[in-house]
Amino acid sequence: MRRSSNLTDEDKEIYAVIGTNTKMYLMLKNHSQSELANLLGVSRASMSLKISGKIAWSASDVLKVSQFLNVPVERLYSREAVRSIAKAYGPIGNLQLA
Repeated sequence: MRRSSNLTDEDKEIYAVIGTNTKMYLMLKNHSQSELANLLGVSRASMSLKISGKIAWSASDVLKVSQFLNVPVERLYSREAVRSIAKAYGPIGNLQLA
């Protein structure tokens, strides 16, 4: 697992987007980070670090998340996904839509 100290700024931004979108879709589809951690075979703590963009996402992990949440892979990489969902459904939990 690559920690954020080994990541470029571009990597960090991409992983943060994936994490935010994953968190949003987990909430929308009533799934927990624990369920996702079990699916990916990581601890709950590691899942939290992934969601917060502090640990790298592998292509395999993103594909598994996409299949688990039944959303296209490209939606997990989309900077606009959170904004479009928030417009349609209103604020989602405590997600920051910066």
